[in-house]
Amino acid sequence: MAVKRLYEVSEQFHLSSQALTKLVRDLGFSVKSHMSVATDDIMAAVRNELERQKNALKKEIEEKQRRLMARRDRQKKKGPGKSRPPAAKTPTAEGRQRPEVTRPPRPADRVPG
Repeated sequence: MAVKRLYEVSEQFHLSSQALTKLVRDLGFSVKSHMSVATDDIMAAVRNELERQKNALKKEIEEKQRRLMARRDRQKKKGPGKSRPPAAKTPTAEGRQRPEVTRPPRPADRVPG
């Protein structure tokens, strides 16, 4: 097997080389930079960690969706809650004429003098 560097592995996992380097260091491996060699142990540990994070996110999303559906079901059973009072009608401008507004001439309308 050819030697792979961390920056090459980061492309494989769709991560930045900085993120992968930080992850590898957090996993307890000693790497100096993105040019360090990615051993099979490092690759396996990274793969397992990313899979663990992915599963944790999926579980969190499913839990949020379950809670949302439960809340919606409770609201349906409860029926319409306190309805808001109808909004106060604002007076309309019917019957009133719009006042004439005089504006200063725009620069393009001015006559050079």
